[in-house]
Amino acid sequence: MPGGSRTGSRRSIDAPQGTWLVIGLGNPGPEYAATRHNIGYMAIDELLERHGATLQPVRNHPASAATITLGEAQVTVARSTTYMNDSGDAVRALADSAGITPEHIDHIIVIHDELDLSAGTVRVKKGGGENGHNGLKSTTERLGTRDYLRIRMGIGRPPQGTGVVDYVLAPLRRGRLRVDHLLHCDRRRRGRYTRGTRTRCSTESDSQSLRAATNCPSPPLHSPRTYTP
Repeated sequence: MPGGSRTGSRRSIDAPQGTWLVIGLGNPGPEYAATRHNIGYMAIDELLERHGATLQPVRNHPASAATITLGEAQVTVARSTTYMNDSGDAVRALADSAGITPEHIDHIIVIHDELDLSAGTVRVKKGGGENGHNGLKSTTERLGTRDYLRIRMGIGRPPQGTGVVDYVLAPLRRGRLRVDHLLHCDRRRRGRYTRGTRTRCSTESDSQSLRAATNCPSPPLHSPRTYTP
């Protein structure tokens, strides 16, 4: 993966028991690594690097995962290893293993590419429709609810004459998206998520609140990472 993947050895691990699940959606394999559709994977790599963690395959689960601590919470950070259209298999399996119940469905945070947001824009939403995104459709179907959290990472709409499939499966152009920028929220803003609506960012740090941390993981790196084909 461009910039280096946060994947450890092939030694498998038991399913992590984090009380929160943050999972990035994408397609496995080097041919998809730099594509727009895999920006959820890229965000997970960035989060793991900031916390000094690496992914390991999860035994009997279609996912790779690691556990990090945010405040007092243990958080499972994961990538699905299914193709995008079957992402829900990974989300459901990890949520079940962690004991995340329907009452705490908003402890599941799914990171995905979003056509309806311009490149470099991030919005957090609870619930709402899937907007044609097959990874979200699969997740909703397998969870039986839409009330999980989504981090929507903008990739913009394709130019005229380019199909959506070709666009999302094309590599990011050099300098097009900087993952540190995508993960960073404007700390001057405040707000909370509500069902079906976008949210602004909290000013709390990740040592104070997990929800604030997932909205504003950390300030930008001194040397922004640019994913290139």
